[in-house]
Amino acid sequence: MFRDLIEALPDALVVTGSDGNIIHVNVLAEEMFGYQHDEIVGQAVEMLMPERFRQAHCKSRDDYSRAPTIRPMNECTGFYGQHKEGHEFAIEIYLSPLRERGNVWGLAAIRDISARKKMEDELRCARDELELRVEARTIELARINESLRREMDERNRIAEQARQLNAELAHVSRLSILGEMTSGMAHELNQPLAAISNYSQGCVRRMRNDHVDLLSLIPALERVTAEASRAAEIIARFRQFARKEALQKQRVTMDELVHKAVDLERFEAEACGLQLHVELQAELPHVLVDEIQIQQVMVNLIRNAIEVTETAATAQQSVFVKVYRANDGENGNVVVAVEDSGHGFSEQLGQQIFQPFFTTKPEGLGMGLSISRSIIEAHGGRLWADSSEGSGATFFFSLPANEHE
Repeated sequence: MFRDLIEALPDALVVTGSDGNIIHVNVLAEEMFGYQHDEIVGQAVEMLMPERFRQAHCKSRDDYSRAPTIRPMNECTGFYGQHKEGHEFAIEIYLSPLRERGNVWGLAAIRDISARKKMEDELRCARDELELRVEARTIELARINESLRREMDERNRIAEQARQLNAELAHVSRLSILGEMTSGMAHELNQPLAAISNYSQGCVRRMRNDHVDLLSLIPALERVTAEASRAAEIIARFRQFARKEALQKQRVTMDELVHKAVDLERFEAEACGLQLHVELQAELPHVLVDEIQIQQVMVNLIRNAIEVTETAATAQQSVFVKVYRANDGENGNVVVAVEDSGHGFSEQLGQQIFQPFFTTKPEGLGMGLSISRSIIEAHGGRLWADSSEGSGATFFFSLPANEHE
């Protein structure tokens, strides 16, 4: 019955005595190790293992004989059996003591785990290879990321240089315009300065009169103060226009923007015998802009309109500055139109006027309209022109409306 039970179990079984010799094996054990029953019974159990394990196993067997216990197979994982033909194979062993009539035998349940171990080894190799590939890919991605970071830094540096260059060009353009406006500035200042001189001299003459009423001098002195403030405002307006600063957007009204720009050019128009008209649509929305830069664009367009109108010497010697809320085609933006009374320009010329260094003026640099377009586009708008030969030209620019605080 005992032998029938051993044969019925699904593992190879080897029964050993206290001396370590094999007493019995089942058919699965015979097949696993390649021995016939008679060849194996009576032999030391170490014959079933490679030479390198035998000495250590003898000591382990003696220790086990003195205190036999159930030992799970997984504690023996990594052990190897040896086939009769000499090749090795990985095994798991589950040891259990058998006690009968005072005898203690050892029962070893042995399982061939070669296929499993091969799979584990293949999985381990695959895992190691995957880790190497992941590591290599990680290094490659890190290198790519670093390259992209350097490229982005370089692009940002170039963009910043371009922004600074545009700011420098815009400032140079304003200074060039200011140079041309010097006579107008002098004329504007002469008026309040002359008034201050006249009123001051009048006050001095009256104070030399012993019977002067000091209270009567107050209106004259108030006029002196007012003219001084007017002169200070003129200087401040020109200084502000010449100022070089980073782009500083603020919410302003179009009325204020237009009038400041027109005031800078009004004397120039009058000196040329031209009328400078301003037409503002009611209830215009605010815009979020750098006030100085937008003034620069308007001054540039107005000066160009004055020059071409004066040169054309047409019957209508006028320049119109019109500001209105655009239709749905412009998404409700605010549009500024500067209309001259010159001879206009051809379609071919219209395709060139916004190109850098293109100019029709003998002493022009050809940067005014190019810089103006860059400024308007930096504010989210656009600059364009419309004309037909013989009927004047109109330059437009749009700015996004800023409805809310």
